[in-house]
This record gives sequence, structure tokens and C-alpha cells, in this order.
Amino acid sequence: MDRNNVVNPSKNSQRYQNTKPYEMNHNVCTDHPSRPVDEICCYCGKDEGKHREDFENQKQRPKIEDVLIRCGHGSEDNGTHCNHRMHLSCATFAKPMMNFNTQYLSLKQNNNALWCPNHFCEICFGEGFQQTASCGELLHDTETIRAFHTNCRPIGSKMLGRSKIELAKRPTNYTGDHMKFCGLCGKSGGKLQKCKSCIQSFHLRCHQTTSSSHDRLTTCRDCIFDVQIRANEKTFLLDQGVLEVVTTCKDSEANLPEGVVSVLSDRQRRPITVQRNCLYTPPQEICHTVFQSWKQLYKDHKDLPAVSEFLQNLHEYWPAVQKPQKKVIESYDLHQSFVKFLKRNKQEIPDFKPKPAEVNKLVKIKHFGRKGYGVVAKKTIKPGDEIGTYYGEVITIDERERRRSLSIISKDKEAKQYCFEAKIDYTVVNGAKRCNYKEDVIIDSSCYQNETAILNSSCNPNCVADVEIIDMGDFGFHAVTIIAKTEIKRGTELTIDYRWKEFICYCGDKCKNPPTPLEWFQPL
Repeated sequence: MDRNNVVNPSKNSQRYQNTKPYEMNHNVCTDHPSRPVDEICCYCGKDEGKHREDFENQKQRPKIEDVLIRCGHGSEDNGTHCNHRMHLSCATFAKPMMNFNTQYLSLKQNNNALWCPNHFCEICFGEGFQQTASCGELLHDTETIRAFHTNCRPIGSKMLGRSKIELAKRPTNYTGDHMKFCGLCGKSGGKLQKCKSCIQSFHLRCHQTTSSSHDRLTTCRDCIFDVQIRANEKTFLLDQGVLEVVTTCKDSEANLPEGVVSVLSDRQRRPITVQRNCLYTPPQEICHTVFQSWKQLYKDHKDLPAVSEFLQNLHEYWPAVQKPQKKVIESYDLHQSFVKFLKRNKQEIPDFKPKPAEVNKLVKIKHFGRKGYGVVAKKTIKPGDEIGTYYGEVITIDERERRRSLSIISKDKEAKQYCFEAKIDYTVVNGAKRCNYKEDVIIDSSCYQNETAILNSSCNPNCVADVEIIDMGDFGFHAVTIIAKTEIKRGTELTIDYRWKEFICYCGDKCKNPPTPLEWFQPL
């Protein structure tokens, strides 16, 4: 493969991001790529992709050739374009971070291009906040293609100037006490394996991650992925057989031996130095199970209130990063899956392109912190007033399922859910015979949207969805319109009941599917 023959990322990304999910082992960890010194693949460093055969032999339609492409992050216009190159096959099979899935991340509603790991905060990404991971200022490791938000600077790392850091080497040997429960499920029952590199224990049934550089039987998942811990953040320290809550200190690398960091202990109320591999932060989804196990293992322990507070805060954590807002549009866009459906059924293809919307006189978009964006009334809205038409990308049911499958595989906690079900009426003419049909379609507003797509869900909403059939070429389209259900005062948030059955609702207003109450420590 000619190194100079680098494919335009935008053209190739479009084909790549619209094909079915690639089949691969998702429970694998690949090495963090070294920073390249030449215009070669940043993953394999070779002319031909390591996974080329597996990539090209998959049953993708149309078949996609394994080529060397340039990372799609940034712009040539302002000099921010990333210069890293990568084979499509290497990017597809790369897993340098937990749940890293290049195909999902390249979707139009995410990054709309193939990005290398240099543009994601590794800590936020590993926690499942993949949209947040791609926003904000980043620090970059000097040796490997790894990045971290400025507020997520890892403990033990050294600042080397503007946006450059040197990560601390992870200890590889540990001979002390181990945790008495599994670090992946939080439960203490069953046979526990002990990590040779840190305090973690784990069930083999929970730990399925494989790596060419580590033995799964003796190395925990965090050590395999070299998971980092933020400075100035609460975590667990295993001290004399008991997990206690400590706070990692900033600039803890100063004059400390390799593998040693500084933490602030609530017990001693002063900084102490500890081995880095004696620290553990549980995954968010098992915090309550960890609390139950901790309480059972260390009955009536004086640290129970601090442990409960730490785990409850971690369980409820959600980043409040304000993500870039999509451009507000006033038209539909037709995805190629829907266009192909129309062609198969000999329907006229409407010439729709997303166009900028005029300013909505009734509502405006507002950021609500942790809850994200929402919509509020600019002035009092009367019952029956039309808020707007629900615009977006018209896709088929199969395309909706393909996108959903990719988001499930990726375990992105911030996966965009902006889909509204709709229908089309169409007629197929076969000689003198005319047959009328209906077809279910989806309006997906994760890429193109207006204010109506930003309405948050509520079980006691002040808006409803109505349907109006409009002519769209040869067929009738069941357009969705958002209508005020009740009087809405100025400054009041507009809401709608999406009737999602698969999601827990947090609206708190006569909630039909609230989260299950969890028992934490309650002071007397």
C-alpha cells in the first residue's frame, strides 16, 4: 500500500458509517498506540493493515476496501486537522479503551468521521460518557496516543508544558492484601481471582477481557486497560485489609518514587503517600452492590458514612459538560436507507436538504446543567398552540435498529435518543392494478433537529404530539407536530411523554417508571 495514497476521510467515512456492524470480539484490549513519527498507520505502523483479511472478508454491502485514511478530526481551514493515519481495519478492531468502537463513534450523530484515540478523554470514555469524552480541552501523553481532559489529569502524571503530560508507569507487581469482593460485579461470593498487579479481585465469569500482553487469569480489567484515576478525586484505598475513602492529591508526583502517589486520608486528615496499585474506583453501575458488600464485610465500621456518601455520589454522577448544540433546521433529510426503499417501490425522491430554521417565536433552547438541553417558553403559550414540526432524518426501521445495535455494543451512556415513529402512505402501480400500502418509518433528530426534538420527557407533560399527513412527492408522509396541551407560562420548560418503556424515567412528576429506590446509610 502506497503511504502517500491516503483516502479522503469524509468520502470513505460515509460508506463505512452506513454499513452493518462489524463482527468482532468486543471483550479484547489492544495496546495504546505509540505516537507515530512517520505518515503510517498509527495503530500497526505497517503498510498493510494487521486485520485486513478479517475486515475485507466480512459480509458488508457494499464491500469496503481496507485503505489508509487520515483521522477526520479538525479542519484544514484553521490548521487543526489531525495528521494521524490509520487503516480502516486497524481502526475497526482497535480497543485501546473499554468499549471503544470506531464504527459507532463515526456515525453522523456522533463525530461524523473516523477519529483516532487522540481526541477522547480516556477516563470519561471508560466511564461510559463517550459524548462528553469528545468535548473540551485535552491533555496529551507524549509517548502514546492517549488524551485526558484538563480536569481529568491522571494521578502521578507530570506536566511537560502546554497540553502535554507524561503518564506514570503502572506498577506490575503487587504482594499485599486483596479486596474481598469482585471489582467488576461488587459481590463477595464465589471464587475470587487475585490480580498480580493491584489490590483487585475478580470472578472469571465477570472478567472476559483478553489481551495479547496480559494473562486474564492473573490480571484485572483495570490493569489490562491501564485505567487511570483522576487527581483530586475520591477513591478507595485498601489499608490494613479495609477499604477506606481517600482523595487523590494534585501534583502528587513531586519528589515521589515511581508507583507512589499522595492521597488525603479522612482518617488522618493529612496527605499520606501510598502505592498507586492500592487504589480502586468501582464502576458506576455496581456502586450500590459494592456498598452492600462493604457493609456486610465491615459491620458497624466507623467509615460507613464516608463510604456510603462516596458510593452514592459516584452512583448518581453525571457530567455537566455543555456539549455543542446541533444547528436548528427547518426541513427533513432523507437517509440513504429510506431513499433505497422509495426507489424499490418506484416512488419519486423528494429533493430535501436540511435548511436553517427561522427563529421560533414561542420557545428557545436552554441548557439545564446535568439534564442537558431543554426548551422553555419565551412567552405564555395557549393550549392548542403549535410549537413546531418534528424535523429530522427520515430512516427505515432497519436503519434505526442498526444504529441502536451499535450504541448497545458501545455501551455509551450518552447515546442520543431522538427517534419518533411515523408512517408513509404510498401506491404501487402494476399495469392497470394500483395497490395502496403503509410503511413504518422513523424520524431521527440526532443529526438534524429543531426545538421540538429537544423537549425533555415527562410523565405529566404540557405538550402532545399530533399527526398531519402531508404530500411528499408520490407519497403521503405522517408528519409529527408538537402542540401545547395546557397553558405554558413564560420561562416554563416544555415537556412531552415519549412513552419509553425501556428507559428509567427521572422526571419526578407522577413518574410511571421511576428508578428503584436504593438504600444508603442514613445518619440518625
